[in-house]
Amino acid sequence: MINIFLSVMMILSSICLFSITYRINGLNRTIMDAPISIFEYAIPVVTNLEEIELVFDQNNLKKKYQEYLDTTIFKYVSSYELSYRFYFPETMASCRNNCKGVEITLDAPLLITYNFHRTMYYEIKEVN
Repeated sequence: MINIFLSVMMILSSICLFSITYRINGLNRTIMDAPISIFEYAIPVVTNLEEIELVFDQNNLKKKYQEYLDTTIFKYVSSYELSYRFYFPETMASCRNNCKGVEITLDAPLLITYNFHRTMYYEIKEVN
């Protein structure tokens, strides 16, 4: 009788662990594989030949990233919270305008006692 009980407990534990790791891996894939076009769209288009400094349009970036998560993340979690911090990459100091870097933090509840937390950094860099 004890063997049956232990076997059932092991099977249930295995199923629960599989479910949790599936959700964690899905969240990681969703965050790390975010399309680069989200960030390209957030850089205003230069229409003349003047050299200007490329910076993030904060409203467009927030809107597009939110839309992306709304279409992909709900198969893994029922709710989530996003926070953004725009900064200067050279100093990591926060900024309000003309920012070339963004820190995006995602928090999502997985279990009663465990929250998924991931922070990603994106910067505009010059490529030669």
